[in-house]
Amino acid sequence: MSKVQIRITSKRDGFRRAGRSHSRTPTIHEADAFTMEELEVLRAEPMLTVEGIVAEEKEQSPPPPPGPENNGKGADTNTDATSDGDEGNGDNAGSGSSNDGEQGENGVELSDIVMVILGLDKANPKLWTGDGSPQVRAIEAVLGRQITAGERDAAWVEVRELAIED
Repeated sequence: MSKVQIRITSKRDGFRRAGRSHSRTPTIHEADAFTMEELEVLRAEPMLTVEGIVAEEKEQSPPPPPGPENNGKGADTNTDATSDGDEGNGDNAGSGSSNDGEQGENGVELSDIVMVILGLDKANPKLWTGDGSPQVRAIEAVLGRQITAGERDAAWVEVRELAIED
C-alpha cells in the first residue's frame, strides 16, 4: 500500500512559509500536514521546491497468536471509549479539506489524487490533456495504482476550486 507525502526543499535554511521553517535539506511531510490552501501557498513560493511523492507503507504484522508467552491471550483486546468503530464515519472536523477521507472507486482517497495533481509539473505537456486537465496515467504513475477518469475529474474540480479561491 502506498501513501502520498510532500517533500519540501528550501533555497535557504530557515526560510519560513505556512507557519514552518524550511531547510535546504529535503524534508518529507505527511500529505495531511498542510491544508490545500497552505499547499498552494507553498507551491507558489519561488524559494521552495514542493513535490508530491508516494511512499510505500509497511504492512503491519498480525497480532500474536494465543500462547504461553502472553498468558494464553492474543493481542490486547482492551477497548476504550474512543474506539467505538466510528473511525470512518466521515466526521472531518478540523481537516484542511472537504475531501479528506473521501475514497474513490479504487480505494484511493480523493485528497491523495489532489495532492498528486498539485505536484505535477505544469510545464510538462505530456502530463496534461488538450483541455488542460491532468492525464490519468500521470496520476497513476505517481500513486502506483490505477484510478478512473471520474476520480481524476473529481480531484481536478477540487484543484480548480482552490485556484478560484486564490
